[in-house]
Formats: sequence, C-alpha cells, structure tokens
Amino acid sequence: MSNTRQKSVVDVMINNTAVPLFGSAGASAQITRLASKSLLFQQFIDSIHGGYEVKKMSIVSATTIMREGEKSILFLKVSSTYLDVQGREMTRIAFLRGGAVFVIVTLRYEGVNHILTVKQSRFPAGGDVVELPAGMIDGSNDFASMAIKEMREELQINCNVLNLVDLNAAVSCAPRLYTSPGGSDEFAQFYLYDLGDVNAEQFASYVNRKTGAEHENEFILVNPMTWDNFLDQTGTTLSWAAKGMYDRYMITKDIGQQKMAA
Repeated sequence: MSNTRQKSVVDVMINNTAVPLFGSAGASAQITRLASKSLLFQQFIDSIHGGYEVKKMSIVSATTIMREGEKSILFLKVSSTYLDVQGREMTRIAFLRGGAVFVIVTLRYEGVNHILTVKQSRFPAGGDVVELPAGMIDGSNDFASMAIKEMREELQINCNVLNLVDLNAAVSCAPRLYTSPGGSDEFAQFYLYDLGDVNAEQFASYVNRKTGAEHENEFILVNPMTWDNFLDQTGTTLSWAAKGMYDRYMITKDIGQQKMAA
C-alpha cells in the first residue's frame, strides 16, 4: 500500500489562514487553480464565518464556459473539512453558483395592480414554471446591470438603473438572502421597477409576449398577472419571498410618506 499523501494544488486564504486546496478526479490541477482564482470561489471563501476553522478544501467538480475567449468558471462543487464554532469537525459539500437577481415589474391597468411574469421550461422541476424574471450573476458581479439585462431579454423592456429599487437595501434585510443554505451558496438580490399606469393597448402588448435569448435556448412567454393569480400558479419559493419583500417595502414606503406629511 502506498504511503504517498495527496499534495494540495494551492493554498487559499480563509480568515487570514492558509488552507490547502486539493483537486480531484473530477477537477484537474489546472482547473483547480482556475477555480481558486474565480470570483465565484473567492466570494464563497470570503463569506465563511470567522468562527469556523477550515482545515482543507477540495474541488470535486467544475463547470466551465468561454467568456471573451477565455475559460471561466460557471459552477463549482466543493468539499470542505472544518471545525465549527463549538470545535466539532465536519465535512460538507457545497454547490457554488453565486448570486442571482430577481426583478418585480409592476404596472396598473384600470386601477388593478399587476406584475409581469415569465413562463419557461424548467426541466429539474418537471416542466414549465411561472416565475419572475431572473438571472445568474456573471463575472462582473454587477447586480443592477444584470437586472437590466434580464428585463431586456426576458420582458423586452429597457430600464435605466436609476429607476430600479434595490429591495434588499430598501427593507434592510440580511446582506445575503440564501436560497438553499444547506447545500448551495446561491443568494437572491431583488429589484423593483414600476411601469406605472398603462392603457389598454400597452397592457395588451404584454399579454402572451414571446421573448427570450434564443442563443441561450430561452423561450419565454410573458404575461401580466395579479399577485394572487401569480402566487396560485408559481412553483418557486423565491416568488413567495419576492412578495414578502415587496409588501415590506410598500409598508416602509407608506410609513415614510406618512412621517413626511406629518
């Protein structure tokens, strides 16, 4: 039996401590080095609680794409061995995909509030899903620009960044809203954009609007819905979270307006 110990590919700094990062059968040394330098991985290790003592990490697998002619990391599967705040040793797997933006676009037609929804294929959920316009953060880490991009691609609406409301900041929630913290680092950033009152012609233009980035195999059907109809049909917890964020923002906004009027 060989006594040779696997050598780490590189050390990474976590809470001011050098931690060995290993490759695996699913991630070569070259891919492991690329992963260690990626924004996705750096954001993950920067978020690790100061009370956790990480002993070692391994890149289990990596999904890469080409961005501007260079190979970039899209997703990572990482194994980590660490001591928690009580000193207990644990090994956990994390799927890294980073942040995602979700956009609530509101409009009023004949005095009734609506939001714009999108319906598209979601194979892991078994079929089509009605949801909010959304997208993963790319290498730029620019949430507002990504929200504008998703509105343009999924809704065919052009928006100025100054007209977007950052709901996470507006309702003073936690710095990150994790979607599935038991297994993933994905977190949600919510934005609000209000189209205001629309006439019959404008409203009709949003009904069954076909959109999507075909080069990304996106085929989307847009429809305006009331919040109640949307929540009856959606299959995502994030849609319900968005409603909670929206309601909290509207309450905070009303309170602020009342204080100003007093």
